Amino acid sequence: MSNYKLIKTLLLLEKKEMDSLIEFSSYELFSKNKAIGKLLLYLRGRMKKNNWTKKECYNHVFSNGEFDDVRLRQLFSATLKLVEDFIAFYQLKKKPYLKSQVLSDFYKDELEADLFEHHNKKIENNIQSLDFNAQYLERMKLACSRMEFSCTEVDYHLENSYKYKRGEIIQEQIKSFNEMVVVLAMNLCVSYFSSKVNIITIQSDIEERDLFSQLIQLLLSEKYNFLDQFNEQVAVGLNYYQYKLYLNPEDEESYLFLKKIIDDPKNKEVPSYDLYGCYITAKYFNTMKYKKTGNMSFLKTHMIMNQDLLDKKLIFHKGNIFTLEFHIIFRLLMQNGYLEKAEAFLEKYRNKIDEKYRSFIYNYCGAQLNFQKNDFEASLKQIHEMPINKKYPLYFASKRLELQVFYELGEWDVLESKINAFKVLLSRDRRIATKRKAGYKEFANLVLRLIRMDDKKIQKFKKQVLSKRPFIEDAWMVEKIEQRFHHAG
Repeated sequence: MSNYKLIKTLLLLEKKEMDSLIEFSSYELFSKNKAIGKLLLYLRGRMKKNNWTKKECYNHVFSNGEFDDVRLRQLFSATLKLVEDFIAFYQLKKKPYLKSQVLSDFYKDELEADLFEHHNKKIENNIQSLDFNAQYLERMKLACSRMEFSCTEVDYHLENSYKYKRGEIIQEQIKSFNEMVVVLAMNLCVSYFSSKVNIITIQSDIEERDLFSQLIQLLLSEKYNFLDQFNEQVAVGLNYYQYKLYLNPEDEESYLFLKKIIDDPKNKEVPSYDLYGCYITAKYFNTMKYKKTGNMSFLKTHMIMNQDLLDKKLIFHKGNIFTLEFHIIFRLLMQNGYLEKAEAFLEKYRNKIDEKYRSFIYNYCGAQLNFQKNDFEASLKQIHEMPINKKYPLYFASKRLELQVFYELGEWDVLESKINAFKVLLSRDRRIATKRKAGYKEFANLVLRLIRMDDKKIQKFKKQVLSKRPFIEDAWMVEKIEQRFHHAG
């Protein structure tokens, strides 16, 4: 019965917040319905385990009266309304800029210019703690609000024939409009760059990239140096250099800019989300350099950055490590031969994986570790212990690992069946990125060809495969082909 809106909402609250909610429900100013407090007390200890019933709930709240489903649903609706009132109230206490926004809107409607601007200044101060993209959106809303206020003020004075300096108000409108346009332009740029940083940017349109690069350069120029007061040149710079580095992993200038931000002891002033972005892009630079040169210093720098992310808790949200980041750190340790460190990391932080994905990620990492140790039976056992859910991150990677395990075990009939099932799964799924889907299909086809391949044709097959690199798990594939090649020889 967790599909009730009330239950879903209550499950989002932490224990301390739940206690505050129950106290909140007892104040007559917010609710005079005592049944709401009883309902919350009843649900508090039962809803997480989902061991409550409507009848038992009704009897608890209404003292064993005759069950009335309509009455209980009405109580649930009233309780949900109070819970949402509490959340809104609680959020205003936790986020001062939201409180200032509410008060700013109130004074704007009342045309109280001094108090309106007083809270606008508070908004400007408070939103500096947000990540830069959120700051742009809030500044955009603030610029729109100021412009709306100045327009309303002009209309009010005209209607009531008040004496005022028309020129000053018009200048204020122009100033608000200019600010709004510039902040909008910056918001568009940074939103664009931020989105491109998270996908394969090579697929972006060249003209589109050039246009936004020119716009960013313009905004970074002295022409708009009045933006210093917002620190937005730094914000745009972070996204701009991240974007450049993703387009060209050889771009030393962009890497050094981001590295400077990372190493700066004052980087506490940079919002954690943006600092995390700097680390991720800098790690990408070191990964590509290591792959190209084989220089271990790049790998070492990458691993130091991983430890920084852990120590500074930049990859934690609500006490848990970002799921994919957890796997990246684990995989890097494992792939470079640090099996003991990988196992120690897995055991130390296993309870820091989001509970929703914990069983899947823990078993998937364990299966990879056992695969590297050549304990294929243990690897297969952990694969079978993973929850089945295509929405999970790394789900398709786990299916690929299963193919590798069956290959190593020499279960050819099972493997061929699994390959065909995997290809059907890929063809039906629309969520997976096109490039990654193609990579998985290519891998599955190569495994299938390898197990069907006549020894006489293996040398030709080897040349074909080597010409197609890189692809998913290419090192393992090449190793298996080499084994077949030597066996055939």
